[in-house]
Amino acid sequence: MRPQCDFSSPKTTAFSALWLLPLFFLCFQPVLFAKPLQVTHLFEPHSLAGPWRFRAGDDTRRSHPSYSDRHWPTVRVPFEKRHKGSQAHPIVWYRQTVLLPKGFLPQDRWPLGIALDRIRSAYELYVNGHLVGQIGKMPPQPHGATPRPAVFRIPHHAFDKERLVLALRVWQPPWLIRHYGGKIRLGGDAYSIGPYRLLKERTLAQQHYQREQSILSLFVAALLVLVAIYHFHLYRGRAELSAYFWYGLLLLCLSAWVAGKPLMQLLLLYNDEWGWILARSTAFLAFFPAIEFAYRALDQKRPPRSWQICQWISIVGGLACLLFGPHLALILPNFLLSLFFAGILLGLLVYTIQRAWQGHPDARTIQGGMLAAFVLLLWQYAISAKLLPYVSLPLATMAFCILVLSLAFALSNQYRRTLADLKTRNRQLNEMNNAIQRFVPVEFLAHLGREDLRQVQRGDQNQREMTTFFSDVRSFTSLVERMTPAQTMQFVNRYLNAMEPPISKHNGFIDKYIGDAVMALFDQPDDALQAAIDCLKALEVYNTERAAENEAPVHIGIGLHTGLLMLGTVGSEKRLSCTVLGDSVNLASRIEGLTKEYGASLLITGHTRDRLRDPQRYQMQHIDRVAAKGKTEAVDIYEVWDGLSDEAQAQKRATHRPFQQGYQAFIQGDFSSALQIFQDIRQQHPQDRLAQLYLSRSQTFLKDGPPEHWDGVVHMHHK
Repeated sequence: MRPQCDFSSPKTTAFSALWLLPLFFLCFQPVLFAKPLQVTHLFEPHSLAGPWRFRAGDDTRRSHPSYSDRHWPTVRVPFEKRHKGSQAHPIVWYRQTVLLPKGFLPQDRWPLGIALDRIRSAYELYVNGHLVGQIGKMPPQPHGATPRPAVFRIPHHAFDKERLVLALRVWQPPWLIRHYGGKIRLGGDAYSIGPYRLLKERTLAQQHYQREQSILSLFVAALLVLVAIYHFHLYRGRAELSAYFWYGLLLLCLSAWVAGKPLMQLLLLYNDEWGWILARSTAFLAFFPAIEFAYRALDQKRPPRSWQICQWISIVGGLACLLFGPHLALILPNFLLSLFFAGILLGLLVYTIQRAWQGHPDARTIQGGMLAAFVLLLWQYAISAKLLPYVSLPLATMAFCILVLSLAFALSNQYRRTLADLKTRNRQLNEMNNAIQRFVPVEFLAHLGREDLRQVQRGDQNQREMTTFFSDVRSFTSLVERMTPAQTMQFVNRYLNAMEPPISKHNGFIDKYIGDAVMALFDQPDDALQAAIDCLKALEVYNTERAAENEAPVHIGIGLHTGLLMLGTVGSEKRLSCTVLGDSVNLASRIEGLTKEYGASLLITGHTRDRLRDPQRYQMQHIDRVAAKGKTEAVDIYEVWDGLSDEAQAQKRATHRPFQQGYQAFIQGDFSSALQIFQDIRQQHPQDRLAQLYLSRSQTFLKDGPPEHWDGVVHMHHK
């Protein structure tokens, strides 16, 4: 036992008054001013906070009002910090004297009571030597109790001459002596005397409020966990969004910090010190993701080595708090922790100020949150160091909440910019896709079974029956010979711009442009023929515009053929091209070339005519049966009049019957009759190229004779 100084000794008092008086005034002020509490009225609760006398060791006489405690040291209740009890004895006594108003008489209708705040262990309360209540079990079979406020009613027999001597007998649990070396703590602020009913109602209200606060803390912690999971989901292993991962980890630490105290109170019963230990450890651990987040969000890189050292210190400190618990709590009091945290926040604040100065869009948001958190933690430190008066505000909680909110705002700004960038990139991608489709039609990819160009591989192919469309400008060289290259390009683009809409309108797609020539593909022959007719009508409109500009009209020839072809990709590993291959494609090109010889605008083969849903709806006539160069199989050639001008259609109808008579005579070998018929047509219609062609053929066969094995098929010797 530590020897006690007897301040009542005259010798000691006289000797110490010379040089220890200032020291006693500063250091042992509670001893000098430990006097009874005067209560002027008891119509409302009166606080018992103030200096109480205490002494370690157990002696039942200490509960009696006549026991002298004037040599006992004093301590302020509620305790602002821990004080030493005794490592040798588990019992500590606390005493206080309350002077009641003069003439006070206890009443049954208005009984008095004493309210005590949460005490960590078991205890007994004596009033004037009478036991009025206890929590838990005292020796010889001590047992702790759940820390909770309690209100004890003072019986009538405990009153004695307007003076109440309160004696509190507290048991120090073994874990308290083992982990804290005899240091105990009576926290809280509800130490008061007053009407029993009012104290009871106030205590119940406080318990209800604390229960609500615990539920709110658990709800907030659960909400933080959900928000953390949401940010983990946003991250999902994407390195460019690593800031979301570290922010989620920070929220997990904060949720443990928020829920630690209420959870520990539920799980560990009376040993609520572990709630504070968990709060300290999670506060340590939270700085690891906080530092990582700051650099990931502002620089997209890991923190430098100096900050990594701070991160490891935070990890070691957090784990040490969990492993060594109360032992480390003695070494690291709150104000030291506040200094450590404030130092880290100050460093991060300087870093964010630098990044804000460099123009980072999120640095100012994080900087504001860190500055507010830094000020609040400094305020908390000043209160812990007795530099500022105590305020009932959760400064540390406010600091962390403001910091987390600022980080959330920074992330939301990043997300907003990411969405804006994504919209911009989507727009650019759509523009790029549209540009690509102008070179590689999406219909071509669909026929290859591909959804986009990225899936196309060299050698992709698909064989199917389609109608091939070829068109070409007649006398193109004479049209552009007086144009400059720029004017020629402008003319070609203007012409092709008039030809494309009818093809797209009728479900076709242009495979390629070959100078002024157009190659297109159609799944249905009716679509191809209708597109060709509309192209001729569009050409008529185009020529009207050229006539207004004093330009010569443009004439084209269109050839259609239906047959099997192969769509696919050809090229090398570095350069690919989409194309179509097959005899039907070549034949369609030959048919288009025949339009020059026949003087026709639109020719189709018999294969195409036979696959039309209703050939009779179109105006057409059979004009020849030919075998293309290098081919032995003959195909029928039909001229379609739809799409021509009204005048041209009237001329075709007028010559249709005589031409068919002459053509039948020609293929039957009656060249004399055929010659006479075609001469008559020429006399009536000198511009009829088709009649002129067969007139020339009839004259040649009459003079030289028909080819050997003549069967009415004309074999082409040029493309």
